[in-house]
Amino acid sequence: MPIKTTESDISVIIPAKGNSTRIPKKNLQEWRGKPLLLWSIEYALSEGFIPYVTTEDAEIKAYAQRCGARVIDEPEHMTDLKYQLLAEWLSDKLQTDLIFLPCTSPLRRPGQVHEAVEKLKSHDSVFVAARLPSEFVCNQRGKIINRAMAVDGMPPYSQELVDDPHYLRTGSLMGVKYPVVQGNTDLLHGDVSLIEAPWNDTVDIDYPEDLERPNVVVVGNASNLKDRKIGWLIDDHDVVVRTNHYLTEGFEASVGSKTTHWSIVCIQAVVDHFENAGPRDCSSLVEVWPRHCGDDSLYATVCSHLQNAKTVFQIGGCRALEKFERFREDRRRTTCMTTGVHTIANAIDRWGGPIHIAGFGSAEKFVNGYYYDESRTFSSYHDYELERQMLNEWESDGYIKRIDQ
Repeated sequence: MPIKTTESDISVIIPAKGNSTRIPKKNLQEWRGKPLLLWSIEYALSEGFIPYVTTEDAEIKAYAQRCGARVIDEPEHMTDLKYQLLAEWLSDKLQTDLIFLPCTSPLRRPGQVHEAVEKLKSHDSVFVAARLPSEFVCNQRGKIINRAMAVDGMPPYSQELVDDPHYLRTGSLMGVKYPVVQGNTDLLHGDVSLIEAPWNDTVDIDYPEDLERPNVVVVGNASNLKDRKIGWLIDDHDVVVRTNHYLTEGFEASVGSKTTHWSIVCIQAVVDHFENAGPRDCSSLVEVWPRHCGDDSLYATVCSHLQNAKTVFQIGGCRALEKFERFREDRRRTTCMTTGVHTIANAIDRWGGPIHIAGFGSAEKFVNGYYYDESRTFSSYHDYELERQMLNEWESDGYIKRIDQ
């Protein structure tokens, strides 16, 4: 998408003060491998807008300019003010509609800036929010406090609710029309519109422990990995999840050597493998993910061969897809997903997107064969072309990102 350098009625704003209280220099702290400020700058650029970073801090100013943003020097007296007062100042200064991309909520879906721009044509303000995943919120006595219901005094069925769904602001994007009305207590005012986002996008970096969310890659076994030489990139992740009978020795340059999590399908062929090769020492792994395929006996047998495992976390079925709003569509389309795709879905469920992936073929075409043995082909009972299309959609939706293309 081409950069819009002369957009006359929209300004994308990234507030980035330097005097953060809970986390010093929070906006320059890294999350998932890059500074929080860079997440917002890169997103704005990908949407076709050169953003303004507002800051009073010289280090943040210099970094923002190196990353391709424009900078507005924020007066000292503005740094502790709320968004509404900052918006009033910027609205008067820039005389455009304002789209805010706060650094502390770095996850955003493609197209949200443009959706906000469209909504501001007919609304006063707009924000991104996720629908609460539970129908009910209760107090410590179990009394439902967040929903109106048709049945008085009795816990209702969901169909008896008589009010609208409830949402949580993600904090990732807010927009306001020019001119900003003076004296409002909240940036969101007047006729407010909502952009709905998946629940997994509700990331808010406020405390040091929030920065500890790991950088995750799921590594498959497709032959396109062999000549990519991205082993260093794979090993640079905090969490490296590999699937089934992977092999790293001798292929370190292409696939790396680090493995923290291992996903293994529980079928007869795997049982036969263990009976021939012996049990697997899992002491170096953080977790093992045996995939239950409907046979309790096979699951138990495979688990019995996983020696010294610190944690065993069962995966299986497509229920993980329900967590990121693809369940109904993708479950109908794929009756027998590969362990690799199951593993990706469970990684998204576990850590939220985007999850990096490598070794799952090309975005353009299905790639057969294994990187460690190209003479072997994949099992014929999976629909690999359909899975390729599905992974492309997941990437377009922001749940995954290929790092081997």
